[in-house]
Amino acid sequence: MAKQKTHEEYVRDVADKDADIIVLGDCWHGNLDKYLPEEQCHSFNNKTTRELNDEWLERKNLLEQMGYNVVYIWESEFREMKKWQA
Repeated sequence: MAKQKTHEEYVRDVADKDADIIVLGDCWHGNLDKYLPEEQCHSFNNKTTRELNDEWLERKNLLEQMGYNVVYIWESEFREMKKWQA
């Protein structure tokens, strides 16, 4: 069984003692709105979109259990927002 990561081992985009704000790469974290669950969305590992998404949910749950308010946005959502602001 793999050792569970601690909060400090994760890269956090914006963080303070009360919140983590995270931008999730669609491919890196398995955005199920962009890729099929059993699809390999990139070639650097053998993980499916579902596996990557499950890993993200585990990370999110860990942060929430530690008392953090997790705010996240998918890369594609962020890019869409930027289009409307331009």
